Amino acid sequence: MKTKTKWAKVGFIFSFIAFVGLATTYQISAAITDTDTLTQEHPIAASQKEDKKKEKYVKGKVIVKLKNQEPGVYGAQSTSMDSFAQLNRHFKVQKAQRLFPNVKKSMQKASFSAASTHSQEDLSNVYLLDVPEETDIEQMAAIYQEDPNIEYAQPDYLMEVELDVNDFYLVT
Repeated sequence: MKTKTKWAKVGFIFSFIAFVGLATTYQISAAITDTDTLTQEHPIAASQKEDKKKEKYVKGKVIVKLKNQEPGVYGAQSTSMDSFAQLNRHFKVQKAQRLFPNVKKSMQKASFSAASTHSQEDLSNVYLLDVPEETDIEQMAAIYQEDPNIEYAQPDYLMEVELDVNDFYLVT
C-alpha cells in the first residue's frame, strides 16, 4: 500500500512539473509572437524599442584624424593645421582635444623596444571635436573628409555591447 501512494505522489509531482513547464513555454511563445501586446503591457520594452530608433552617434561630437605629414617637407604640418583651424572656425568648434593625449610618449618608449620593428599607427593627431548640438554632424564630417590634409572624419558613433560578461567572479 505504501508503494502505491509513493508512486501516486511521484506521478503527481511529474504531472505538476510538466504542467508548469508547458504553461511557461506557452506564455513565452505568446509574448514573443505578440510584440505589440508586449510593448503595450511593458513600458520598459517599449522604451527600449524607441531607443533603437534614436541617433547612431553622439550629438555634437566628431572624430577627426589629420594625415601624417612627411618630416622632410617644410611647413607641411603648419599647412594642415591651418586648414584644420579654418574648418574648426567655420563650424564653431567649441573644443578640440586629442583623443589619445599620451600616445606620443608611449610611441617614443616603444621605439627603443624590440617591438619597434612593427609599424605603429600614429594616433597623436586624432582629435575629438565638440560642436553645438544643432550642427549637422554627418554633413560636417563629409566636409572635413574633403580636406586633403584630413585622413578621416566621422561622427562619434554609439556602440552597444553584444555579449554579456561570462566572468562569474566579476562582481566579487
